Amino acid sequence: MLLTELNNVKTNEETANSQSKIENIIKDFVNEMEGDKLMETSLLERIRYIQNNRSFSEFKPMSQILINSTIISLNPVSELQKNDYYCGPAAANNCLKASNIYYKRSNPSIAVSQDNLAQDLETTTDGTPFDSRWERVMRDWSGIVHVIKWSPSEIELWNYVTSDVQFGYGVIADIHMVAGGYHLPGYDRQKEYWHYIALIGYDPVNHQIYYSDSSKYNNGCKLTDNYSEFVKLCKDRGIVW
Repeated sequence: MLLTELNNVKTNEETANSQSKIENIIKDFVNEMEGDKLMETSLLERIRYIQNNRSFSEFKPMSQILINSTIISLNPVSELQKNDYYCGPAAANNCLKASNIYYKRSNPSIAVSQDNLAQDLETTTDGTPFDSRWERVMRDWSGIVHVIKWSPSEIELWNYVTSDVQFGYGVIADIHMVAGGYHLPGYDRQKEYWHYIALIGYDPVNHQIYYSDSSKYNNGCKLTDNYSEFVKLCKDRGIVW
């Protein structure tokens, strides 16, 4: 695991030597995961946050639990969204709580809630746009950098989700279910849906993603049944990781 290697860097080493070792661990991890420069930069920025605020050991996913013997997951939170246009705030709420974040890092007097997140995301009855506001809002609430990735490939999505979960964080996905195409369970396949969900775990044995859905049609934490088809749902928008 990535965090295990980072924890093995001795704290009593000279700062420059320790930092160089950490950067090499991240670079090797990104190369192994076939990641890009954006992934490397984002992970290094998260490392700097951890160094300034807490130990690596605190960032182990709260639940290195195995669900159905194979799923590595964060805390499985799946609160139902308060109304039809709150899927964005609800996905953010579930993602943060899955990461054991219950208060805004930039202002700890404000609790994680769908309403508070809707205000920050500027959600309207038309929903929540998929744009740079997500990077700002998720950083304000989690305290670490978040980056939008449009149209992730199968390899990219897998790498972002697995690396984030190893750090103890979830991923937001903005999906598009086209009428007549592949749909998540519970949705009418003859209808079109734009929807946000939280990706909070993965199954390395069966190569599937564990997600939290706030919708009344499919509320709960579920495992994807077709990873390749699921990735296609993200191609018109993308993820916030």
